[in-house]
Amino acid sequence: MVVLTSAGAAALCRDDGQQGDPVPGDGQWRCPSLAWAPERDALGVMLDGRRLVRAQAVAPTLSGRVSLTLDGGRLRAEPGTPEPGAPGTAKPPVPALVIDVDRGESRQAWILEVAAASGSGQLACHDDGDFPDAARNDDVPVCAGTAASGDVVLRLRTPAQQLQAERSVGPDVAIVRGRWTDQGLQSSDRALMPELSSTAQAVPLGDALPAPQGGDDGATGPAVKPPDAPSRPGLWAGLLALGAGLVGWRLGRGPRGERALHGSLERVDAPVQMTHVDSLEAAWPVVGSEAPVVLVGLGGVPAQARSGAVLRCRSVDVLDVVDAVRGLAAREPLRAVGLVVAAGSLENPGGLGVTPLELLARELPPNTRCAVVDPASVP
Repeated sequence: MVVLTSAGAAALCRDDGQQGDPVPGDGQWRCPSLAWAPERDALGVMLDGRRLVRAQAVAPTLSGRVSLTLDGGRLRAEPGTPEPGAPGTAKPPVPALVIDVDRGESRQAWILEVAAASGSGQLACHDDGDFPDAARNDDVPVCAGTAASGDVVLRLRTPAQQLQAERSVGPDVAIVRGRWTDQGLQSSDRALMPELSSTAQAVPLGDALPAPQGGDDGATGPAVKPPDAPSRPGLWAGLLALGAGLVGWRLGRGPRGERALHGSLERVDAPVQMTHVDSLEAAWPVVGSEAPVVLVGLGGVPAQARSGAVLRCRSVDVLDVVDAVRGLAAREPLRAVGLVVAAGSLENPGGLGVTPLELLARELPPNTRCAVVDPASVP
């Protein structure tokens, strides 16, 4: 988890009982001091390198240690520090990774593989204008997720080519930035968050602050370079108390790369189709008879003859469901995946003020057909 400002400052937060954090795993993230002028700098919280919860303005009277909490999907700033919570699983600091791929138009989507001593993973690169991508369809996709401290090997590839670079990430680095050009991986000074308008009105202390996410966060337009004004000492974002915990880390992995397609073919994705139906029988025409189907919160088995596989997800955590569907889509990228969910059965432990169905619709892979069934008809 990272706290950042539109002036370019960033702080790496921890909930592992180390370096000043009083209780590991209590959902309260301790962040080091961060120079912040609330009347000038927008303030945001990054989760998994892709999620952004952002405040438009904060009253400039804040000083000393500040607590940031999420209340119904809105960011609230208050002075002081809250009482520690019950201990849980320790969550050490994890830096964000944001790489712009500026190599011209590409017919095939880039995939970024991140390998470190602690393990490896793959990130899909997107040019959809969703944070932290600067602009939609500008042929500069962004690969965003999490990194690890230490030596990191980055492999940028399509089915036809692969490029490699190495970076050493220090223990206090909050965001690993870069721009991959024809000359290799270069440094990047693109502002992740645009500066506040000089006419922005600060929200009074303690009032709820707008916290748009994804494409609605205001960061989807062209990036604006922040002014070179000095930061104001004494205004610090000191402590982040966020009961949601690290909600987004599993969503940052993205699907694996598709099997190689002929160079003359360009994939055209359909948006997620989410349909509410009043019975289980009405769900099958929505998902189709040939697609593999995942059942969530349902005990019955479809009575209709199906050529596609039927699987049941044992978990009702919305993040587990997203991971399961993404895994199926990665195995058979040219076949749509069906999802049948009993309304009210999904859980979203992270919260963040987003309902499970909203999060599901936002994070499912393209071409997914989802039927939400009235719980009264569920066996």
